[in-house]
Amino acid sequence: MNFRLGPRAAIQTKAAKQSFSPTASRKLGGVMNSEEQETVELLMNRLNLAREEATAIAISGITSIEEVAYIPIEELLEIGSIESERLLQIREYARRLLLPL
Repeated sequence: MNFRLGPRAAIQTKAAKQSFSPTASRKLGGVMNSEEQETVELLMNRLNLAREEATAIAISGITSIEEVAYIPIEELLEIGSIESERLLQIREYARRLLLPL
């Protein structure tokens, strides 16, 4: 069974509807350390996320696909700039990537 998150253009996040904290806005503007930048690229490439989604996840402290897939759901849902339903889709996709064939 194939599972696709859909085209990036169809992604609707709270980020488009609300403003970020000064730290998040600064980081979304491109001022991140190299580890955060690597995490954003990893999440974008492996989970097919928009840059804004990947950045929101990275600045929340999540640094790997494994964390996206297996951290307690409460922690994942604390990422306020992405809708809960979308976070659950991302989590499910991450879990499927990690399952052996």
